[in-house]
Amino acid sequence: MEGAVCALRLREKLVEQRGREALPAGWLEALEATRRFLLGLQAAPLLLWAAEGRRDPPEPYASALPDEPLAHWDPAPLMQGDWSSLTGEPARRYLDTLASLLAATGDTNLLTLLADGIRALRVLDLPFYGDWQLCEARLVPDTGPGTLAFLCGPRGGLLLSGASDAIHRFNLARELALASDDAYLAYGRFFCSVRRGKDEEDRFHVIDAPEEIPWLPEATAEQVAAVGGQVHPMRLTALEDGVAIADACILYSNAVFQSRLRIQATGEVEMTDDETVGENLPVRREAFEGPLRFEG
Repeated sequence: MEGAVCALRLREKLVEQRGREALPAGWLEALEATRRFLLGLQAAPLLLWAAEGRRDPPEPYASALPDEPLAHWDPAPLMQGDWSSLTGEPARRYLDTLASLLAATGDTNLLTLLADGIRALRVLDLPFYGDWQLCEARLVPDTGPGTLAFLCGPRGGLLLSGASDAIHRFNLARELALASDDAYLAYGRFFCSVRRGKDEEDRFHVIDAPEEIPWLPEATAEQVAAVGGQVHPMRLTALEDGVAIADACILYSNAVFQSRLRIQATGEVEMTDDETVGENLPVRREAFEGPLRFEG
């Protein structure tokens, strides 16, 4: 944080002493880029490293994956999308990154679980983050199958544990590519779906179709029809001056809401309005144990 503050103060001092027009071309841009980078390093555990010198993981995690990817595994993905399952050598870089992120937390239990209990890996391209991808590793602890979610890029990674601060700081370290309606929608869906509430017991799961609601067997036909009939795909209703307004259906705990989201080009997402579609619903709730996510 101190380095970021120093970069900001240096920029302000230069402008004050010499004037914006008198500064050499590119100086302000370089200082701003430095400030964003240093702020981004506060995301914990966000690890950025040089492309060279990080090839061999401490354990042969990739070799523990089955030869054939799992056709289906629980819990369901954090968000809808065109996920790809990886095994063998293609999975190596991702699992190396995850191992480094877990080592940074100091949680040796999770590292051991990664070595002994890794069963599958899936990745999803994120157009708004360029060459970074959303990843989920399926682990099998004693409590049952769970997933660890993380971002992986060519120069580092970020463990996703439900905190919005980590995403905000990550956004400060790089430029968000929100150049289209689809990009705003994809980012809004990502931000909500990886974020947990204040109690950290539930996440804001964006649902686009009635069949995405994880009903329990005791759900009645009337409940399924009444709630499902009001579920619709996330949609953009306005976009002006880098601010998008979107309507989304969100499953949180055992309730479904129709919510209005304000998505800024900087990556800030605010829920400005919501209406309850159904509450105290008989649905499967997810459970969390630190960064691990389980199907309830």
